[in-house]
This record gives sequence, C-alpha cells and structure tokens, in this order.
Amino acid sequence: MLRKGDVLESHSPDDNQTLLLRKGDILESAGNGYNLHIPGYHSPDFKKLHQESRDFIGDSKGKELVGKLLEFVYQTIEYDSCWNDVEKDVSLERSWQKRKGVCKEIAATLDMLYRVYEIDSDYIRGIYQGARHAWLKVRVDDKERLVDPTNDILGNYESVSRIRGFIEGKNNIKRSI
Repeated sequence: MLRKGDVLESHSPDDNQTLLLRKGDILESAGNGYNLHIPGYHSPDFKKLHQESRDFIGDSKGKELVGKLLEFVYQTIEYDSCWNDVEKDVSLERSWQKRKGVCKEIAATLDMLYRVYEIDSDYIRGIYQGARHAWLKVRVDDKERLVDPTNDILGNYESVSRIRGFIEGKNNIKRSI
C-alpha cells in the first residue's frame, strides 16, 4: 500500500517513456503524464469521507453496497469542469476538501472506499467518447461490473468493448521515501 506523500507518475506509451503503474492497490494508470498524490487511508480528509460513507450506506451488502458507494461519491464529489489538463499535479486531498474533482480523482476516491469495504476493485484509465477517462472494474457476487463514478454508471463489465491496438508497458512503481 502506498503511504502518505507517495507520488505516482504515468506516461503515454507512445512517448517512449516508462509506464509507472501501481497494480492491485489504488491505481493502475496509463495515459497523459500526471502526478497523483495519494494521501493514504489515515488522512483526516479520507477519515471524514469514510465516516460520511458509513452513514450513507447503512447495512448495504454486495451489489447494493457497490451501488450505494457509487451514489455516495457521485453526490459528494462534483465534476470540476474548470480543471485544466495542463495541471499535472492531481491531489486527492484537495479534491476531498473542495468536494470537486475530475474522473481520475473521483474514480480513485471510490476505489479507496471500495477497498475499505473489502470490495475487489481495479482503477482503469482509457478512452471514453473520444477522451481520456477513468473508471473502475469491481468484482461482486461472482461478476465483474463496470463502475463509472463520474457519470453515475453501474453496468456489466462484459459489455465494455475492447479497443484494438491496446499497448501494455513495463510496470514500475515510484515511491518517495
């Protein structure tokens, strides 16, 4: 698990730079180069968000819990249409404090919540309607589900079309010590 102050950087495969990915924890990312600052589960801002989510979800379990957490994040973090792609530093803490963010912050936040509630989740970046986008794939009730918290979508992952020419890169992790 990444700790407070860790930085993750990603680069597009076509610019001949290494993809730096964090698999199996919060982020599996490829796309435009940016730094995502992940503060950790023990940050005061995340603890507050987690407590609010507990109040929101009640006794939900399984697919209902997946849907309730999706609804919670969709209602809690507003899409920030003023965000400029030139900004390369993305801070989840800033997103939680302002209650605004873009797809990568919104998806990473929901991914963190899913993991706290022991829901198997993968953060995915790709192309949606011709633009870069981030969403999640979760496994619940023995099925894979697509969860797009930016657009409030919960669907079957099997219905996602695969893009031809997908490029996989070398996986490396960068951590500050």
